[in-house]
Amino acid sequence: MSKAPIDEPDLTPASLHFQILLVGTVIFLVALFWLTDLPHTNTYEAQAAVAASRLVIGIRILGCYLAFVSVVIGHGVLRRAVVR
Repeated sequence: MSKAPIDEPDLTPASLHFQILLVGTVIFLVALFWLTDLPHTNTYEAQAAVAASRLVIGIRILGCYLAFVSVVIGHGVLRRAVVR
């Protein structure tokens, strides 16, 4: 009896790096929208103060995301250079 071939997931380094970037992007977008959601306030001054603080949080999250992307891409490039 011959066995049917087992389908194994493609775990090549390029595919793995893409999956890591995809998951990181989803986490980034969730964190960005969750942490920068503006609460309802009655005064313009309070809303401006909250918006300014949320802007700073959004910039920090963006910086973390760019660092994450550069590490994943850098790892992929360095790994490809070592394999050759």
